Amino acid sequence: MTIVPLAALALSTLLMANDPPPLSRADAETRVKQDLAAKLKVEETEIEVVEAVDREWPDDSLGCPGRKGLRETIPAVVPGYEITLAHGGKKFVYHTDRRGRFVRCDKSSKPLDRIRRQP
Repeated sequence: MTIVPLAALALSTLLMANDPPPLSRADAETRVKQDLAAKLKVEETEIEVVEAVDREWPDDSLGCPGRKGLRETIPAVVPGYEITLAHGGKKFVYHTDRRGRFVRCDKSSKPLDRIRRQP
């Protein structure tokens, strides 16, 4: 019988139709500028986009997992963007996926591993 495969195909087509369209680079830039402006308590117009490039992250941490062991990541290629912003002589790096999720991931973020002191 072909009823079950057809039903599964119809369901997957319906689910894909309800997925939002992928986030464009311009939309991603706008979202991260809004986030940084809110955090710095400045106007969005004061934030400059220095660079925005397409990236494929190796897992759902978007290339910025935070402290080691803090949470488990799911390995999967995640397309997105790496966006570098500037304000007041400082640079801020954001990593995004194409579904609207983003994380600030620059040198001011938490280190990937515990800080070790040299003996």
